[in-house]
Amino acid sequence: MATDASRSVLRRQIAIAGVQLQSSFYRLAIEGCEYPDLPDNILLTRSPSLQRDDEISPSERMQWGTNEYFYDSALCFDCRTRDPDPSSGLHTWFKLKMILHREQGAESFAEDMAKELIREAKFYATHLRKLQGNTVPTHYGVWTAETSWGGSVMCEIMEHAGHPFQLGKHGTPENRDACAAAVLDLHRNGIVHKQLSHPKVTWHILWDKRKGIPRIVDFTCAIAGHECPRSLPLCRYESAPTEHISCHELIWAGEYLQLYKRQKAVEDDEEVQEALDMLVKYEAAHFGDGYETEDGLAVQESWIKQHRACRG
Repeated sequence: MATDASRSVLRRQIAIAGVQLQSSFYRLAIEGCEYPDLPDNILLTRSPSLQRDDEISPSERMQWGTNEYFYDSALCFDCRTRDPDPSSGLHTWFKLKMILHREQGAESFAEDMAKELIREAKFYATHLRKLQGNTVPTHYGVWTAETSWGGSVMCEIMEHAGHPFQLGKHGTPENRDACAAAVLDLHRNGIVHKQLSHPKVTWHILWDKRKGIPRIVDFTCAIAGHECPRSLPLCRYESAPTEHISCHELIWAGEYLQLYKRQKAVEDDEEVQEALDMLVKYEAAHFGDGYETEDGLAVQESWIKQHRACRG
């Protein structure tokens, strides 16, 4: 595990909203993990909030993690570069997850939260590397500072990934399909998020307006090595074939995204029955040494997309 003694030399200045000075943050070197460099620019934050809540006052913020304030959330800052990118003329936006007052020691709430931040940073670097920048935001590592305003401070810095996906605002069929594909992408890569059931799913599937894509965030509870038991992909259906989707997390995400119309019984849904039949036949024809379950599922998913395109 990274310690303060393992700091790399990479340093960035961050101006925290409400604090009348810039603080020098150093990136921790975490064994076995690599992260892209932040722009060589001063970062400016907006006022923070607790995850999923409204902004909090400066006086509340500075007491985060002390005996009077045992929050179950890091402080969350929207943050941008001070200077725009010369080529695009645009500022680059980030999200900071920050904890204060680590100096309270090994048994403190702040130190427990620090372990969560480092665990998540490791998970991004090891299990989410090829998904970063698309399904999940790019992670820029864990950074620390010694400050006059928050004691010993630690934060994760990530690409800003948008705002919570809202069915009433973003929920076109195409956007819901994209959200389902993002969740399915995690499972194809053996990852279970573990916080995509109601109501937490509403906090962790975001819509990135800049890129026009969904993003999934917060992998503090995630696990890798998942062998997804599904025999149908997560997508829209005329019926509700949850028995064949099988995986609880996919089923819960599908319920939230309103993917199951329930206009037909599953046994009367011809598309579902054909998709299941073709998967069985594909597996029978290709099963053997080197066969991967995801191979057949990928062929099945491609067939469903082609079938729907032809159907119009």
